[in-house]
Amino acid sequence: MFARVTRAQIDTDTVSVEDALRRFQAAAMPSLQEQHGYRGLCVLAGQEGEVLLVSFWATEASAHALEDGGWYFEVLRDFITLLQAEPGRATYEVLAADLSRATS
Repeated sequence: MFARVTRAQIDTDTVSVEDALRRFQAAAMPSLQEQHGYRGLCVLAGQEGEVLLVSFWATEASAHALEDGGWYFEVLRDFITLLQAEPGRATYEVLAADLSRATS
């Protein structure tokens, strides 16, 4: 399994982190969940609008397919006005995970 980590800074002068998340869940999550190899997503919030989106994928190829197919850039275009800068992205191999007691 692979994790795709996106680090973004929400422009909290424009929108709250909670409102940005609601928009993402409504506009992007349904099509994200339909992507080949998708295994799940965690959204982490830090201080002053910092967020990490950690998506989980069956293979490294499926983790990168969103960029190759243009999906990521289409979503980014729709949300760029909510961000202070373009997000950073990286891919990691998941060596161990225990989410058996995780709640939403």
